[in-house]
Amino acid sequence: MNKNSLFFLSVLTGIIVYSCKKSDNSTENSSIVQNGFKIGTVFYSTEKAGLNIFHDTFQLIIYSSSVTFNINEQHWKGIGNAIAFNELISTNIINGVPVGTFHYNENDQNGFFTEALTFTNYNFTKETGSGGDCINGWMTISQSGSQFYLKYDLKNSDSSLVIGEYYGIPQNISSWFHNKK
Repeated sequence: MNKNSLFFLSVLTGIIVYSCKKSDNSTENSSIVQNGFKIGTVFYSTEKAGLNIFHDTFQLIIYSSSVTFNINEQHWKGIGNAIAFNELISTNIINGVPVGTFHYNENDQNGFFTEALTFTNYNFTKETGSGGDCINGWMTISQSGSQFYLKYDLKNSDSSLVIGEYYGIPQNISSWFHNKK
């Protein structure tokens, strides 16, 4: 083997080793939370979260930054994605946020939610687009420092599976509904 062949072989070996290390890191980075959910292989971004608090009952909404709420009209606006958990019932509350694992159940009970709705590329202004109702599923809310981590796995009435997560601080949006202008 001449020097040029040896040099080329060592460069090629270096590229292969670097590629293997890079691919090893990519699996490590896949554990980083991406705020959003997947239906099948399609990812839907939901960068924001809001929590409506009423005694020991909560409404948790995880939604796209392209969606806003008009307090005066009491209506969501914009086009985007969202997951809404209604009647989330908990007595285990940290910093105003319920923590623990909650399962879908149509009856109001501690540790359950009675409704979950999925919206994908939904036009909230015109109320048109794709949406689904949960028929089975669970959600876990935990705290890490001042941040909250939400992980959920739902099955909708159309048999679609919704798997998602959110990491951040849900905004208290109770005043949007209870103190409307």
